[in-house]
Amino acid sequence: MIRKSSFLFLALVLCSPTYGKTKGEPLPPLALSICSVLSQAGQYDGKDIRVRGIYRADKHGSEFFGSECESRENKVNMREADTKAHKQFAKAMRNVDASQPLDMVIRGRFSVAKTGCFGAVCDRYEIKETWLLWVHPVQGAP
Repeated sequence: MIRKSSFLFLALVLCSPTYGKTKGEPLPPLALSICSVLSQAGQYDGKDIRVRGIYRADKHGSEFFGSECESRENKVNMREADTKAHKQFAKAMRNVDASQPLDMVIRGRFSVAKTGCFGAVCDRYEIKETWLLWVHPVQGAP
């Protein structure tokens, strides 16, 4: 009986999806792509969403966009919603080079500008980030 249990345990370990994989970067959590959100912006306006995109900050502010739909019209102004989110964001950012584009999954409230625009560069969309769920440097970024 013990031999049969040992064999069953060994078979389960060998068949597990993580067996033999080296410990590396954690996979990003499931999220909508920013491009799919922008393609149906009205449907997501005013809603809290979990979204994945590229984050880039410069002297004018920070923007969020998708690599497959990158254009000036598809940039999203990104800002932190409160102090708690800011502290959590700052803690996570200590481990990455924020001068480079970053692949991120965030949770936040998405908004479409009804009149005017958001941020210093006048984006049509904004996401008020309430939580940074995952961050990784963009592969191949200059």
